[in-house]
Amino acid sequence: MKKGERLSEHFRLEEMCYSRTGMEKGIDNTPGREALAALKYLVTGLLEPLRKLYGKPVVVTSGFRSEEVNRLVGGVPGSQHTRGEAADCYVPDTAELLAVLRQSGLEFDQAIHYRKRNFLHLSLKKTGKNRMQVLLRLFALVFLLSGCGLSRQNHRQESAVRLDSIRSSNAETEVLKKDIRLIDTVALNLQRIVYFAPDSVGKQYPKSVTTLQMDRSRQLTDTGKIVAHRQTDYAGRHTAETFSRAEACRTSRSPGYLFCGVALLLALSFFLYKRLKSG
Repeated sequence: MKKGERLSEHFRLEEMCYSRTGMEKGIDNTPGREALAALKYLVTGLLEPLRKLYGKPVVVTSGFRSEEVNRLVGGVPGSQHTRGEAADCYVPDTAELLAVLRQSGLEFDQAIHYRKRNFLHLSLKKTGKNRMQVLLRLFALVFLLSGCGLSRQNHRQESAVRLDSIRSSNAETEVLKKDIRLIDTVALNLQRIVYFAPDSVGKQYPKSVTTLQMDRSRQLTDTGKIVAHRQTDYAGRHTAETFSRAEACRTSRSPGYLFCGVALLLALSFFLYKRLKSG
């Protein structure tokens, strides 16, 4: 049977075996004898009667798949597609097509409604008991939504941690000090008086008077400048200055301290020796 031939009034063999993946990979997706018989039974027993009841076109997006094509498209091992017993059908409203199927009384094995991807998986067995199962594939969607919720929660927690760390580091970054200047002012008045020699009665009269005036002002001013130092730099500089002052004290000590100590020790020893000897 050629692929262009019709299996029923509205379905051809070519569309029941078409696979884009198979064409791109150069894989022959022609069904064998048993798969072809099952495919004919699926079309004549289920798809064509359902198409007539629905009254609108039904597009088959995936019918028969060879084992290799089924593996490449991510189908489950042993899928009914590999035996020619299943087809994925697309219509604008797959829920309406499923409702027509459930009211039709037609025999089928499984009808799986993929709401997210908007297609209806239909299967029919030529041999064996058909289960008449209607399944709604919502688990993948529910899992996806719950996963997105967890991702958003984790993102909020991470953002909160980052903000806390930023506030903590900024709190110890800089120390601000105002530059305040103190000016001391004092006013001094000095006078120098030179007297004549005493007269016959002992009185002295001023010969010259010299006045000296000096002003020294004291003023507290705020320059308005803000001097910023990093906390770590300020602490390090303070430690260095303290260490240098200690070193200066040690190096500036006079050798006289050592001689005075030795002399005091000798005097104390002599005093104790005299006292013990007199006793």
